[in-house]
Parts: sequence; structure tokens; C-alpha cells
Amino acid sequence: MKRLLLFAAIVCAALFHSCEYDDSDLVNRMDNLENRIKKLEELCTQMNTNISSLQTIVNAIQKNDHISTIAPITKDGKEIGYSIVFTSGKNITIYHGEDGKDGTNGQNGQNGQDGHTPKIGVKQDSDGNYYWTIDGEWLTDDSGNKIKANGTDGKDGDNGTNGNDGQNGENGTDGKNGTDGITPQLKIENEYWYVSYDNGQTWKQLGKATGEDGTNGKDGQDGANGKDGDSFFQEVLEDESNVYFVLADGTILTVAKKTELALYFDTSSLTEITINSEVKVDYTVVSSAEVVDMEVVPTADLRAEVVADDESNKSGHILIRTGSSYDAASKVIVFASDGEKVVMKSISLQFVPDSESAQLYVYNGATKNVPASGGTATLSFLTNVECEAVIPDEASSWISIEPTRALEYKRITLSIAQNTSDRRSAKVKVQSLDGTLSVEYTISQAGTASSSTPGVGDDGTILGTPADNEIFYTSSDGKIIEPHDPNVFGGVLVSNTYENGVGVMVFDRAITEVGQNAFSGKSKLTNIELPDGIISMGYHAFSRCTALTRIVIPNSVTTMNMYVFSGCSKLGTVTLSENLSIIDVGLFENCTSLTHITIPNNVTYIGNPNSTSNIGAFDGCSSLQSVIIGSGVKTISWNSFKKCSSLTNIVIPDNVTLISFSAFENCTALESVVIGSGVKTIGADVFRYCYALNNITCSRTTPPSIKPSTFSTIGSSPKIYVPAGSGEAYKAAQYWSDYADIIEEKEM
Repeated sequence: MKRLLLFAAIVCAALFHSCEYDDSDLVNRMDNLENRIKKLEELCTQMNTNISSLQTIVNAIQKNDHISTIAPITKDGKEIGYSIVFTSGKNITIYHGEDGKDGTNGQNGQNGQDGHTPKIGVKQDSDGNYYWTIDGEWLTDDSGNKIKANGTDGKDGDNGTNGNDGQNGENGTDGKNGTDGITPQLKIENEYWYVSYDNGQTWKQLGKATGEDGTNGKDGQDGANGKDGDSFFQEVLEDESNVYFVLADGTILTVAKKTELALYFDTSSLTEITINSEVKVDYTVVSSAEVVDMEVVPTADLRAEVVADDESNKSGHILIRTGSSYDAASKVIVFASDGEKVVMKSISLQFVPDSESAQLYVYNGATKNVPASGGTATLSFLTNVECEAVIPDEASSWISIEPTRALEYKRITLSIAQNTSDRRSAKVKVQSLDGTLSVEYTISQAGTASSSTPGVGDDGTILGTPADNEIFYTSSDGKIIEPHDPNVFGGVLVSNTYENGVGVMVFDRAITEVGQNAFSGKSKLTNIELPDGIISMGYHAFSRCTALTRIVIPNSVTTMNMYVFSGCSKLGTVTLSENLSIIDVGLFENCTSLTHITIPNNVTYIGNPNSTSNIGAFDGCSSLQSVIIGSGVKTISWNSFKKCSSLTNIVIPDNVTLISFSAFENCTALESVVIGSGVKTIGADVFRYCYALNNITCSRTTPPSIKPSTFSTIGSSPKIYVPAGSGEAYKAAQYWSDYADIIEEKEM
């Protein structure tokens, strides 16, 4: 290149002294050549990246790896390639090929010849291995051997043979793993392509990298340079199951996507179940794994087993047999595992009495806990005869029957007076009028805070109400649990005892907070009762309390910081404070047993608008079946309900204006969504991978702003319903127009 420039300078000098000469054309051509070389070098870098990426793809195919994410790469507003991440942790970059452009013809001149870009590819040979190709032919070394693109494991050694009446020979040693496949390298030198298949030690010339200049025609100027060749990836395509890499020669490499493990039931067969009967519940598992493991754990009054359709265990039915009694706690817990992740879902049974004989069964638990202030207790039961409640004489002063249809089928409501003394309890019997059938309930009422003696109910709940300077708790081993720092509660810890199955922490004053990391990682903590007066819960206050099953957040709480309950994998019941204003980042992240949540009306943000974390409040709550979003919520932040794979429907209130990116991504069971009339913006990937989502109602008359991937990979037969009279506006709006054929109007 330097020689060319020197020659041009000499020619210019000579011509300048002999005559006036316009050298601008020559200068422009030289600048153009330099620019073309620069672009080719950039192309060379991208091609080397592509070659390395191609080998990773081949190895992924051989090792049954999967793709977890694929995202476009843009430059100056234009898509130039893809970034791809595999489940093994490897990530690759693939750049699109792009043709250079021909110049215009010179007058009476001829166009230059096109430059040639070597098309590197791979093909599978008859031995099952992949080998590199160049321009469709096998790439070979100096000895004519094909260059392997993937490594191959060595085989086990053979067993030793038996000697005559001697001892068995020893097993041969395992063969060593094969070496990794070679990754060819490309470079441009002196305007020619070169390839190396020994990590750059030696190079082989392939061909001209730049187009030749056209020859002069009669009185004509030089023709333009030929165009640059393109890269060897034609395109990258994807569907719900796979990513397809199309090479320049038409070869297609297919890599399966990583499918989030999901478990579905067909519960239509559970409409009528009686005692001593048998039902089948069909199930389906969605997973990238070829085989999944299925396990069932029924409550003591049931029997259950998995009957799979084939060896993959991905479909079949759960066979459930009922016994001679049951209540609302009767259920079957079903586990599905792909070897890396476990999904747990429960089948709750709705029973009906056998009409051929008189029967009476407890429904929804036999122990009823009542606060010291009094109230009501409802005795629910299943029966086909008229019943009455029998209150013991010693409890008649504080328990009475509510005067509202006392003999109402299936339930009797009791009125409980205020308790100003110690905790008390009584046994109340529900029996048929002839006394031949009966069931028994325990009514347990807390005492006043100053005189309450805590205990544990039959259902594991803590009985009693803590004073404003106390915390009650239970532990799985019946031992004291020490907080990480006794000084994060707003008071000094005076004593910590464990009696009658309950731990009691006593402080020197009314406590106002449960501070940062207070009980973080306390894996023996199973239950906790906090006093009224708690205002805030700190960062990671209960995170990774993996045995915690239940907590009631006092209404005095106004602030709950990030990750308070993150990783509480057994937390199934949560009652939130009505005075919360924000459901913070990662608050219930990976609480995989949480099934229902109600967001109070006072909450304005799900997610924290001042946080840069991308962890959603309910991210990974795989058992979350229903969510009621309060009317005061304005923003549903990024990843808020991502991977809530049991959530079937959601209603976005009218007060919400923003649903941020990936808010419901990977909610694989989500079937329907109603988007409120106030929603102005729906971000990227909000409903991506919601494979069951077929019913979308958008209540806003003016189309909200969406992204190309907002509804990516939803259900197989989706419908988008919009207000009457707004259909054309939606069909014409940016990105909504992509769904014009499934948009329908309806009255709202």
C-alpha cells in the first residue's frame, strides 16, 4: 500500500512539471481503495468471530446444549447481528453478511471483477462428525485430511479376557477425551485472503480480497471496483422450539431452545368426587429435557400415583384415590424435574357427598382462631343432612350462634365475644339433628396482648398476640433462633426463650422495625408473629428463610425494602399491610410455594422506580396462581412477574399507566390478560414466551405504545380485543399493525 502511494506521488510530481493535470480522480480512487481495505478488515474481524461462533454451535449440537436467550445487535439503528447465550453458559456473536456495492460504469470502460469472500461452513460427514468447508468443498490440510470442527470423546478400553482357569483380566483404561476441533482463522494481507488451520502458525492464500479495476475503453475512464463478497451466515431464524442457523451454502444447523420447565393439569375431571372413589387428572410437562422425573405426594387421606404415557414422562395422568374422609386440606402435591430445576404444583380436590347415605365431614379445617377483640368463626362442613352446632355449657357465655340461617347447608357461623383475659379455647361439635353424625371443631381465641400466653394451634399457627415489645416465632427443631443483630429492631433485646412450642423475643421498648438481614438465612424459622407498631422491614430481613411458611405483615408497616422474602421457598401464605406504598425489587423473588397474593390498593409501584436492579418483585414465583392488583398501582416494573409459570390470568387495573419490559415474560400458563384503559406504554418482551396466552383485552381506545417483541411467542390462536370503534386505529398503529388480522372490536 505504501508503494502504491509513493508511485502515485511520483507520477503527480512528473505531470505537474510537464503540464497542468487534474489528479483528483486518482486521489479519490486511492482514498476509495483505502476505505475498502478498512471495510474488508472489519469484515474479516466479524468473519473470524462468526467462525468461532459456528464451532460453538456445532459443539452445542453434539453435546445437546440449548439456547437460553437470543437478542439482536444494532449499530446506528440497524440490526447487524445477534448475541446468543447457551444454557451451558457459553455466549456467541453472529454478524450478518452484507454485500459491497458496485461502482458506476466508466465511459466506455468495463466494470472490475468482484472481490471474493471465502464462504466458511460446516458439514456432517458419514462418520457423524462435523468438518469445515470452504466454498462448499472440504477444507483440508497439506496432507489432504479434512479439518474437524468438533472434538470427539475417546472410547473406553476393552475388558481383559479370561485366562485358562485363571483369573479374569482387568478392565482396560478409559480412552482420553478427543481434542477440540480446529477453528480456522482468516486474515487479509496484500489485498488477498489467507486461511490458517494451525492457530496462525502457517497461512494459505485463498484469493483476491478486493475487486480489480476495470480496463480503459476508448477515450473512457477506468471502470469501478468490483463489489466485496458477503459473509457465510445467510440468516438466523427462530420459532418457539428452535433456532435455525442458515449458512451461505444453504446448510441449516438447528439448536433447540431452552424451554422453561412447566407443568399443566386438566382438572375438568374433578367436578364431582366422593369418598372411596378414584379420579384421573391428565398432566402435561413442557421441557427441553428428553426425559423428566415425576413424583406425587398426597395428604394422608388420599392415595396418588403417576401413570405416564411413555418413557419421557412428559404426559400422562395422576391417579387419585379418595378415602373415607376428607377436608379442604386434602390435596396432591406434584413435582416435575428436568434434572436442573423442579416445578411443584398442587391439585386441590372439591368433594361432594355421596347422596345414597347420610354423611358429615369437616371442610376447611377443624381449628378456628379468633383474635382477642372477638368476631365470628365459620364452621364449614360437607353433609347431606340437617345439622346443628352444640356449644358446651362452660363456653356459652362467650360463644353463640349467629342469627343468620343457623341451619344453613354446609356452614354455621359462630359469634365470638371479646376476650379481656388469657387465651381460651373450647370444643364445639356439629352434629346431625338425631345425633348419629358429628364432627368437632376447636375454637381458640387469643388473649389480650398484656396477658396472652402464646401457643401453637393444630394447624401450626401461633396462638396469642404479641405485645408491642414482643415477637413470637416457631422453629422446626424447637430451639431458640437468634437474630443476626439484636440491635436492628428499634429496641434492646432483653430475653429470648422457647416454651410451649413458641419462641418469645422480649425487647426493652416497643419495636418499630425488623432491620436489615435480621433473620436472613435462618433456615429453621417456620412461623413468626410481629406486633402492631412495626413500621419497616429492612433489606433481606427474611431472605433465604427456607422453612418459613406463613407471615402476616401488620398494617402499621409502610415500608418493605428489597429482597425481604427472597428465596423463602416454603412461604405459601402472605398477608400484606394495607398501608404499603411500594412492592419493592425482589421482595418475593423465588418464593416458589407462594400461590396467591393481593396487592393492597395503597400500593402505587410494583417494583421500585428508583432502583436499577432488574430483579422483579415476584420473579420466579413458579406456584403463583392468582394475583389481585390493587386499584392504586400506577407502574408494573420490569420482570415483576417473570417466570410465574402457574399464573393463568391477570387483570391490569385502569390506574396503571406503564407495564415495563418482561413484566410477565415466561408466564407459560397465562391464558388471558385484561389491560386497563389507563395503560399508555407496554414494554419489550412483556408477554414473551406466554405460550398459552390466546385472549388479550386492551381497554384503551387509543393504542398504547408497544415494542416488536411485546407479544412475542404467545398462544397458537390468539385474539386481541379492543374497544368498539378503535379497531382501525389499532390496526394502523406501529407494531400493532403486525397483529391486524387478530384484532377484533367489542363493547367494553
